[in-house]
Amino acid sequence: MNYKDKIKLKISQMKFKVFADSIIKDKKSEAKKKQKYAVDKDIEFVIFLPAADCYFYQYYDLMDYSNVDINISISNFNLISPNLNKVLHKNYYNGPINGKIKYFIFVGQYGRCTKDFRKYLKEKYPKCRIVFVMGDLMKTHGGLSLEEFRSFSDIVLTYDEGDAIRYGFTSYDGPYTKIHNLDRGLKVSESDIVFCGYCKDRVNFLIDLYDKLSGAGLTCDFNIPDLKREYADARKPLAGGTVQPYLEHLKRVQKSKCILDIVQKGADGFDVRVWEAVVYQKKLITNNRRILSASFYNPRYISVVDSVDEVDPLWINEKIKIDYMMDDTLMPVKWLEFIVRKLK
Repeated sequence: MNYKDKIKLKISQMKFKVFADSIIKDKKSEAKKKQKYAVDKDIEFVIFLPAADCYFYQYYDLMDYSNVDINISISNFNLISPNLNKVLHKNYYNGPINGKIKYFIFVGQYGRCTKDFRKYLKEKYPKCRIVFVMGDLMKTHGGLSLEEFRSFSDIVLTYDEGDAIRYGFTSYDGPYTKIHNLDRGLKVSESDIVFCGYCKDRVNFLIDLYDKLSGAGLTCDFNIPDLKREYADARKPLAGGTVQPYLEHLKRVQKSKCILDIVQKGADGFDVRVWEAVVYQKKLITNNRRILSASFYNPRYISVVDSVDEVDPLWINEKIKIDYMMDDTLMPVKWLEFIVRKLK
């Protein structure tokens, strides 16, 4: 990413932070009136989220609790000298010392994992717990020091079971919030299958599948922000170059029959596309074979494939009742309960 793109990204993040902070303020005021506590009223959860709407809405339910503090932070906010981040860490969180046990939970905030910041938190809040939550596979962060990373956190959570085994992390499926009232005046067309994600190492699979399904008369709602122009120009309905707002994507999920989940090589964890299928009751096509042993697996509405040839257009259009029977399993408060149990 060049300097110009970084500037655009930071401006976008700052705009989202202003938007998110206003919602957090209103929700926090409502939560204080209700006096509703997550896990234990003697615990205070401080959760640092990236300035990205997909993360914000994933943990949205937690704003209903008066002992949960959501902080939206802009990653790598200093574009001139990254070393200055160490000086600014002490201003990153300066909450009250109120006798409650604080759980500091960092979701995908890799730039905060320094010994200095951990020392600051542990000195100011001696009984605190520090949790780090991986936002992607470890292999995608080549410049990350594993030892410094581990020493920063009391526990590292990952959605990927393989990474948990390789690096001694703790795996956890979820959390995910179902967003209600998605109409919001946004109109999107119905589709047979929906996909939203970056190319990574799966672009050939995505393009070949798009060609196959559209050739069979299916409507494919694919949004691939970093798709090369040569692919997008030859396939006009195939969206590339722009990142969809997450609420718009969820609206497209609601209007589709099936979600496509093609994981990057080496991954065997359940990413957000799986949980979208589960909570919005949609068919799922995935190449993640780990799902065969999942409690919610049902071959009637989950198709596991290894190649484009194995994808059946007729299966996508077949009308069936879908019920993953997950109930409240994915609720973010269950995730907090899991963390507390692990660190007691």
